[in-house]
Amino acid sequence: MAERIEGFFRAQPLWIAEGRLGFEHFGPAHLVWLAFSLALVVACSRRYARLPSGLAWGSPRRKALLACACVPVALLASQDAIMAASGVFSVEYWPLYSCNLCELLLVVCALWPSDFLNEVLWCLGVVGAAAALLFPSWDLCPAWSWPSLCGFVEHSLIIAFTTMQLTGHDFSPRLSHVWQPMLVTAVYLALIWPFDRATDSNFMFVNHPPYDTPLMDLYDLVGSPGYVLVAAAALVAVWLLMYLLWDRLRRRGRRSEGAGAQAR
Repeated sequence: MAERIEGFFRAQPLWIAEGRLGFEHFGPAHLVWLAFSLALVVACSRRYARLPSGLAWGSPRRKALLACACVPVALLASQDAIMAASGVFSVEYWPLYSCNLCELLLVVCALWPSDFLNEVLWCLGVVGAAAALLFPSWDLCPAWSWPSLCGFVEHSLIIAFTTMQLTGHDFSPRLSHVWQPMLVTAVYLALIWPFDRATDSNFMFVNHPPYDTPLMDLYDLVGSPGYVLVAAAALVAVWLLMYLLWDRLRRRGRRSEGAGAQAR
């Protein structure tokens, strides 16, 4: 029993060092976790929408946002602590990935609600977390292990933080604000690229693409740094599409409300 518990909490770098595949992308175990992630996001969003309106300090919705923000940071800290205790914590695992940045922004936004931060989390957070869930970098760990559990729950809650506010009508993305996530991403890349070069790390995957992902296919097609520029352009295109789709849904909702009011 003790060996099983120890294996469950084994540090991620120790699994990676063995080079064994814990689960396949879109294999049975991965699909189960994706179903869990979807269920978690939907459950959090539906529960939040039922809470009384208002984000005053101490209100139910404010508490829900704080809980959603603090859990990912706590899980991230637990993994860092396990790696440090195992003697395998290195610069490669510093919390400098874009999703780690978004986890910190969740806490800041929950403490001091901000449309600016919500716009960043809507673009960088939701898209980055969704990509991580679809192509997890922790797939060398067993599907049922602490690193896998943390990976799926952390990224699911990054998405949930935004969808909760969308379903609760506490935040509505605006296309005119797309420059805000673009600015944050540009500044982040400008800082992290030289840091990656200096430390031989790969935050934001600017030095080389993660294996078994579309970025690897793009790298094989256009090489480096071409794949970074193409990926950045594709990311902006996805953001614009998200804004346009949300704007259409919002307009459709307004027409439905107007029709309902006329019927009454």
